[in-house]
Amino acid sequence: MKKSIDYLKKKGWIAAVAFSLGAFWIGSGTASMAEERPMTSRGTASVIGGESGASDVRTAAEGGIEGTRPAIAGHQKVLYRDSGDKITVLGKGIQSVQYSSGNENVAVVSDAGVVSGVDEGATEIIAQIQYEEGGETKREQLSYKLKVIDDFTNYFDFYNGDVKNLTEKGKTLKEMYLPDYCNDIRVKSAQWEKILCRNGVVEKVFLSDYMELFFEDGISNGSVAPKNLRHISLGKDLRGFGALNGASSLESFAVHPENKSFTVSDQVLFREDALNCYPAAKKDAAYTVPSYVKEIYPYAFSGAKNLAKVSLPKGLEYIYQSAFEYAGLTEVAIPERTHLSENAFAGCGKLQKVLLPRTIYMCFPVFKDCPVLKTVIVPNKADDLNGRCFENCPSLIEFQVSPGASDYQVENGVLLRRSTRQLVAYPMGKKDASYTVPKGIKSIGTGGFYGAANLKKITLDDALLQIHADGFANCGALERIRIPRRVKHIDFPTFGNDIGVFWGCDSLREITVDSQNKYFSSSKGVMYDKPGKTLLVYPMAKRGKKFAVPKKVTTISNRSIAYTRFLQKVVMGNHVKSVGQRAFIGGRSLKAVALSAKLKKLDSRCFEGCKKLTKVVLPDRLVMVRRRLFAHCTGLREVVLGKNVKTIDSQAFYDCKNLRKVVFKGKKWLGMSYLNKLSDVGSSCPFYLAGSKKYSRLTVQIPKCTKSQKKKCKKVLWGNGLHKKAKMKFAKK
Repeated sequence: MKKSIDYLKKKGWIAAVAFSLGAFWIGSGTASMAEERPMTSRGTASVIGGESGASDVRTAAEGGIEGTRPAIAGHQKVLYRDSGDKITVLGKGIQSVQYSSGNENVAVVSDAGVVSGVDEGATEIIAQIQYEEGGETKREQLSYKLKVIDDFTNYFDFYNGDVKNLTEKGKTLKEMYLPDYCNDIRVKSAQWEKILCRNGVVEKVFLSDYMELFFEDGISNGSVAPKNLRHISLGKDLRGFGALNGASSLESFAVHPENKSFTVSDQVLFREDALNCYPAAKKDAAYTVPSYVKEIYPYAFSGAKNLAKVSLPKGLEYIYQSAFEYAGLTEVAIPERTHLSENAFAGCGKLQKVLLPRTIYMCFPVFKDCPVLKTVIVPNKADDLNGRCFENCPSLIEFQVSPGASDYQVENGVLLRRSTRQLVAYPMGKKDASYTVPKGIKSIGTGGFYGAANLKKITLDDALLQIHADGFANCGALERIRIPRRVKHIDFPTFGNDIGVFWGCDSLREITVDSQNKYFSSSKGVMYDKPGKTLLVYPMAKRGKKFAVPKKVTTISNRSIAYTRFLQKVVMGNHVKSVGQRAFIGGRSLKAVALSAKLKKLDSRCFEGCKKLTKVVLPDRLVMVRRRLFAHCTGLREVVLGKNVKTIDSQAFYDCKNLRKVVFKGKKWLGMSYLNKLSDVGSSCPFYLAGSKKYSRLTVQIPKCTKSQKKKCKKVLWGNGLHKKAKMKFAKK
């Protein structure tokens, strides 16, 4: 294939035609560079920026649609042997078109203009055209050169109109053409992740006129585009195009002039009133987003290192996820009514100054990892602003407020809000070791002190009523804190992904609660609800190797004893009935946990990453080993499963590489589902990577079974990821 492509390059048949304003696409109208919307096919054909794999066509200046003379609109110069391409002739006054192929042993063309590959080789596709111009009947012959290469199905996994994957041969393609047809089936869709992200060498991609979707669920969900990708050509029918991420060499787009969804202006791809993609390799240092743009799509400017300044229109409504991630911006003024999404400006290593909009949704880290961000200007009216917006911005030492009457004020560099009497955000670059919250402050906002790495002591005012999510999260130097008597609401983790109000406080030794507080209590530096039935926070740096859970406690809440530094052993007693998600996750020194015999719920990821944990006995009341319960417990050597265990969830023993013994006390787990093909074991299986490096040291101990039960045991365990080298030991009694 490489030789074929090199040959084509030498012949100049794959060399993409350069397009610019008013040239090389039929009917290319005039389009402005910034403030005017690019024309669409509903009027004049759109302008094409960059390169295309289009056929030789007559330009607008030569006639084309703007005049009366015809031009060919087919665009594939390379065709696979089992594929097809639908071409047309556009222009005014066309009376008849007769198509033919210069070499029918290579390709044939139907009366309707469908070109089909026959055998490898070169040919010329000819269109004999009769049309009317100025009251006269005229005739003209147009043609373009075509190269037919190997079968499409040798490069792509194709099923029922969808391109599913690349073959090994497909991973070598530098110029990737997706045709209109394959074996008489229309090619309608392909997935970004499976087509581009698995081909690291591809430089140019040409989508057929009939392709409708280039799926948006690949790159937009974190997959990274090939770094060599320089050009993408969109066909006539395309209506869905995935967000690009990591295409650092991307220079240009081309769009078929009759496409009703997409247009190109100044090399930038648009979809109606949204900016879809700004090529990351575009060399301009400044760019003005057109005034009609309402939305900037995910990853639209991602990786645009040369872009130092962007001017955003007043009517801009949304900047979506990671839109400017890793861009070269030095400053940005965001229109006041624009809504920002997660990581919208994350990783902007040169960003120094930001004028915020009025609304920032939720508690997303919008300006995450902006190391030189120094100035943040808050508008007079702003909603939903919070400390999580500026995660890991170590140069941010103070906030500023726009001149004029404002609900916001800055005191000692800290952003406060008058109407709600809230501490909104403490700048994480501030060097002070202690801070006293101003009198009258009633709430600590979401992420209020997030990442304040230098603070060892925070004194809260007695007027305080609420501490919102992540209020003190990642305050790595904080050692002690006192919860005042009026505090009635604290956002503790309710779901597994919530990080918690004291997450990352790995120097925190003690939490004390005022004895007059009606909602919370403390004992020996550990925080509970007022009745003492729910354990809320065990400080990460609390001294002591052993912790006996008090007898009143029936519930250990989510992340409550997580990432402890010195705790080696936990004893529950038989009063604890429920342990929440990630309760002990990341315990650095945790070696043993004595679980309650009355325990009914041991939630997912409870012991994940407890690398020194060696043995766990699960009580008989548990019916499920939850997802990733022991994942990455690399020191774990033995687990005893209670007799009522029915289900072992995905990745329960993932990466427990030193696991030597698993004991099943009962046989209810035999009803578990398992994969039909034992060779299909995947990373989601419960026992994936469980056992020593050679696996043969792992023994699974099973109660006495009949012959048929033994056979099923093997299928169930192998089908759930247990390595076949592991030993199964069946009891005789």
